[in-house]
Amino acid sequence: MKVSKVAYDAKDRKDEFCKSLKETGFAVLTGHPVSYDLVQRVYSEWKAFFDRSDKERFRFDPKTQSGYFPFGIEKAKGYDQRDLKEFYHYYPQYPLPNFFSDATETLRAALNALASELLTWVEGGLPIELRSKLSEPLTSMIQNSD
Repeated sequence: MKVSKVAYDAKDRKDEFCKSLKETGFAVLTGHPVSYDLVQRVYSEWKAFFDRSDKERFRFDPKTQSGYFPFGIEKAKGYDQRDLKEFYHYYPQYPLPNFFSDATETLRAALNALASELLTWVEGGLPIELRSKLSEPLTSMIQNSD
């Protein structure tokens, strides 16, 4: 399987992106507008959270859809083996409001904007008979959604 690397500023980016998704289910997008420095800042802030000894007190709350999932607690659907990860489900609620900058929310907004753009590429690459069966444009499906 060969996953395509697609340059965000290439003339054929939309076609190449869709082709790679169709053939492999994946595509690598290079040169996109999401700031590397912003991503690194978010990683740094969340690493500091995961390094805390009191992170367990921020366990996932189904009411808010936010919270911490400890290492080895989750498993893929249909599997017995537990995942080797811990994570915090940000929806968008921080565990420690004064601990974080606005970087996570800024990154979320940037990634949503990019996702919206990529969905227009995907929708544009769909065969007309399939596109006509969509209940609404793909980008509409993620608008105003946290």
